[in-house]
Amino acid sequence: MYCELFALLEPGVLVLSANQRLASHLHQGYHRFQQQKGLTVWQSPAIFPLTAWLAHQWQHNDNNKKKLLNEYEETLLWQNIIRANPGSDLLLQIKKTAQLAKQAWQTLTLWQMDSTQLDAHHNQDIEQFILWAEHFQQTKKMHHWLCTAELSTEIVKFIHSGQLSLPKTILTVGFDDLSPAIETLFHTLQQHSHCYPYQPQLTPHTVTRVELKDEEQEIRAMAWWAKEKYRHHHPHKIACIVPNLNNIRGKVAAIFTEIFCQTNLIPGHSEQDVPFNISAGTELIHVPMINSALIILKIVLLPMEKENLQAFFLSPYINSTTEDRCLAAMVAREMMGWSQSSLTNEKITALITELTQHAFPHSQLLLRWQMAFRMKPHAPQQHPQQWAEYFNHILQIMHWPGLRHLTSYEYQVLQCWQQQQLEFAQLELLFPTMEKAQAIAILSELCLQTIFQPKSNNEPIQILGVLEASGSQFEHIWLMGLDDESWPPKAEPNPFIPIELQRTHAMPHASAQRELRYCQQIQQRLCQSAHSITLSSAQQQGDKQLLPSPLIKSITKKEWLFPTTATPLQTHPLENICDDTGPLLTDQEKIEGGSWILQQQALCPFRAFASIRLKALPIPENEIGLSAAERGIFCHQSLESVWKKIKTQQQLNTLPPEKIDHYIHESITLTTTTHPFEQNHYFAIEQQRLKKIITAWLEIEKTRPPFAVIERETKRHIQIGKLSLRIQIDRIDELMDGQQLVIDYKTSKQNSLQDWLGERLIQPQLPIYCLYGSEHVVGIAFAEVNLAKPQFKGIIDQPHTFSKIIPAELAGNEKRSWQQHRQYWQQALEQLSDDFCQGKANVDPESAQACQFCELHTLCRIGDFT
Repeated sequence: MYCELFALLEPGVLVLSANQRLASHLHQGYHRFQQQKGLTVWQSPAIFPLTAWLAHQWQHNDNNKKKLLNEYEETLLWQNIIRANPGSDLLLQIKKTAQLAKQAWQTLTLWQMDSTQLDAHHNQDIEQFILWAEHFQQTKKMHHWLCTAELSTEIVKFIHSGQLSLPKTILTVGFDDLSPAIETLFHTLQQHSHCYPYQPQLTPHTVTRVELKDEEQEIRAMAWWAKEKYRHHHPHKIACIVPNLNNIRGKVAAIFTEIFCQTNLIPGHSEQDVPFNISAGTELIHVPMINSALIILKIVLLPMEKENLQAFFLSPYINSTTEDRCLAAMVAREMMGWSQSSLTNEKITALITELTQHAFPHSQLLLRWQMAFRMKPHAPQQHPQQWAEYFNHILQIMHWPGLRHLTSYEYQVLQCWQQQQLEFAQLELLFPTMEKAQAIAILSELCLQTIFQPKSNNEPIQILGVLEASGSQFEHIWLMGLDDESWPPKAEPNPFIPIELQRTHAMPHASAQRELRYCQQIQQRLCQSAHSITLSSAQQQGDKQLLPSPLIKSITKKEWLFPTTATPLQTHPLENICDDTGPLLTDQEKIEGGSWILQQQALCPFRAFASIRLKALPIPENEIGLSAAERGIFCHQSLESVWKKIKTQQQLNTLPPEKIDHYIHESITLTTTTHPFEQNHYFAIEQQRLKKIITAWLEIEKTRPPFAVIERETKRHIQIGKLSLRIQIDRIDELMDGQQLVIDYKTSKQNSLQDWLGERLIQPQLPIYCLYGSEHVVGIAFAEVNLAKPQFKGIIDQPHTFSKIIPAELAGNEKRSWQQHRQYWQQALEQLSDDFCQGKANVDPESAQACQFCELHTLCRIGDFT
């Protein structure tokens, strides 16, 4: 492969490739070629990607008078120009618009046109683009700047003027589609040197076609095929070509890792080297190590956000020692219960200080935190170079990226970050000064625009995009994604260039015909680049049925025989042991809680054992604003305060409306004043909502038979079997005959009397209050306090019912009397207490709904049984 080319590579011969990957491929092939000749030392060949060669010729030519802008500087220039022009405030996505405008200008430049040639094709978008392009050209001219798309034209001028000396022979390799500017360059090279395209020797090949169910099975089949080829034909070069690789890189990586090296997915196993390399890189900002650096800068310089703080404390690149990691994890865990989205340095410092003194006196986290916040920038507005130096000082104080030795991958990430720091520091041409938020935003965008790709170790299996595979030679190729929706892809003309002009000049992505011709050319080249080629397509995408592309239909279809489904991760044979009883509850084991303990035991014995005795509790979810639990607490406390003032229904009915409103407002204010979120706009909304709810609820209370509220939020200690519990009764009402009704406030509507009457007592709270609250209780009820449908639900030992409180005899199918209900509850509660104390922990959910809101599925493994 390319042996004839390598034989031509003498001093004075230059090879220009279509892309960096092909240049690397040729370098590696040339080294193998020389080794096979028995040589141990040789001169490195002059093989360069065309873009790199053009940039090098420009930057090292004494006659150039302009600065070459890199891609990001050009992008920023377009953004600045669009923002500076009238009407930019109407654009929702300036960055995306700038990218399209930049692409349009580059295409026009490479097609040797300019914006004046668009005058005959007016529409609003194109008119606006013409204004931007004129401003862009004027700015470049004023500052003596040059863009990459103009390089080939400038180099042609140098060649014609004799200002650039060329090698005697120039070979071009791997070019499928040339723009007019590049055609002009190659023609000029041919006039001044012996320049010609090198055509590699065609490889005898066999082509087969397969169809798989969907994209995942297609990737999985390709991975199994690659594994088989690697196993039986090592060290053959194998290519897996994925047209939309950038979009599905994560899925491809996961499936190939699963099939080639399952232990890499299992915690505790050392990572093995894999025989494949994925060419598609990752945006630098999404590499965890770099993301942690940006989070440090955001926390120190910008208003604190809870999400960034938690990522800071959980990052191994910030907290690398054992003590720092443990302390940081405790800080992050403590913060998860906080509802504030924005926090202060003072509050976080106090928390770190408290936990440091309590548990980790040798941790350096608090010292690093305080030092970073004490280091202030020299001025609010600084040069990019000054910001870059300041950022590096902050990162050093925080011990980023850690005190341990970096892996090869991490070292390459660090090198890439340092390069971006240099590029950021050189942005002074576009931004003479900037303030801190702008500096962090631009650095973050630079990392977003930068694609990080670790160096390949010449792995035998290369997973490539279509363009990256162009020109390279392999023994085996699998080209996937060739369904009729994807190959050829749909045309995507640029909105800032007239469609007719794009079609006439065959500009990229201009028409379906152009895409078809281009895909035919690419497919033909790939099918001549290996001994065996497999082409594949998916039969469906979701519910949508797909057909093979017209470009591959004529190839005979072959049935696929290898696995296409996931294989379970197993490192050892598994043995099943039934162990559904925990140790007995002893006097030394302190269990604190209330009715929730027995509720968990009723819902599922294992759930109670794991969550209460093992303390396997879920991590609280991050919520902006008030959580549902906090809203419920505020409602409870506000109602308690209202009834503290009103006391009886008679008083409620006789008070004037404005007095009741005053009591409600006063109660809500008293309840919410001490909350740290009290000044936030969420709180004002919550106070308004609470007032509506309580006002509506008091109207329901007015329709009841007369009553007096005699107890509110009463706390008691009770004993059920061997279990000691703390309970808090929301409210006890005294009825007309002196008997009592126990009430439990609920802000939800999903409360059923059946939860008291079924085989399991899955709502034991009110039955506990009934049995252990007072001997005069004759009824229990949920008070559903909400705006949608406020009402009571319950049972009572009286003929006088109201709302949805019904006589005891009518509750359930067994027609129990009130006394029989009490006896059933007593037995059920004592049985639940006894089961819990005896360690009963079998996986036995009361219903499927009990599992729906349970977070212990991976621990109980109920999916293995059902």
